[in-house]
Amino acid sequence: MLESRGIATVVIGNMPKRLELVRPPRALRVTHRDGQLIGVAQDPASQLFVLRQALGLLDEVPGSGAWVLRACPAQP
Repeated sequence: MLESRGIATVVIGNMPKRLELVRPPRALRVTHRDGQLIGVAQDPASQLFVLRQALGLLDEVPGSGAWVLRACPAQP
């Protein structure tokens, strides 16, 4: 619904099979456990890294109708 109104979305998830089933326009697969999808608590550097990776998908896939599932790389 948001995408059809011109608002781009990104989903961050750790269950690739579910992401493939739902097929959001843009999805970032992380290896963090449930409850810590953006990163470990009290670790702003790792959280910022994941958020930047997710927001980068907005630049890579500007239009709706596409399906992109990208694995989040390991933090340098």
